[in-house]
Amino acid sequence: MDYKLTRSRKLYNIVRRQFLRNKEFSIISNNCISGFVSKDMGLPYNSPTVGLYFDNDGFIEFAENLKYYLKCEPEEIYEDQMDFPVGILRRGDKQIKLYFMHYDSFETAKEKWMRRASRVNFDDLCIVMEHPLPLCEDEVLYKRFKELPYQNKRILTGKTDFEDEIIVKLDLYDDYKPGKILTFKDRFRRYLYDWDYISFLNNMKRGKSDFE
Repeated sequence: MDYKLTRSRKLYNIVRRQFLRNKEFSIISNNCISGFVSKDMGLPYNSPTVGLYFDNDGFIEFAENLKYYLKCEPEEIYEDQMDFPVGILRRGDKQIKLYFMHYDSFETAKEKWMRRASRVNFDDLCIVMEHPLPLCEDEVLYKRFKELPYQNKRILTGKTDFEDEIIVKLDLYDDYKPGKILTFKDRFRRYLYDWDYISFLNNMKRGKSDFE
């Protein structure tokens, strides 16, 4: 997959950064979107959800109990057919798997997770979930996401019958491959840029959300 920032792409992002007024945000995402937004905007990673992914149920559980899980230390586990580190976070009988797909070792992944978790800005926070499958096929997950107690949240998806301000419909899922949203659709732009996240970040509601 083509994630590389060529000189022309770097210059394009330098121009885009001039339009971003909110530079203190934290994005909690179910995959690498958080890291790529921060990287393209030239900002520090104020979120631990960088270089990894969750399964859908795990991510919703994580977002529902965010403050608790951000204080947890990931534990290493081993899964067959995974050639990258995998960790878990525990809450009672609940377990969330963290698939550290862009890390060479669990030790590095854990160290960076803990450091970045301590930076989360709860006064300038958003939750972003990519859901490539038709959202109407997963109504339970959609309802759980909608009920998350955050002022700023978006679910990026394709075809759906739901009409909701939290839904961002994108046209990249007809021939979807994992990670496609972060690759480049042309010389300068990632598919992710079809979502105007700069405007979203600039207009986020500030102040703590209604969670513990």
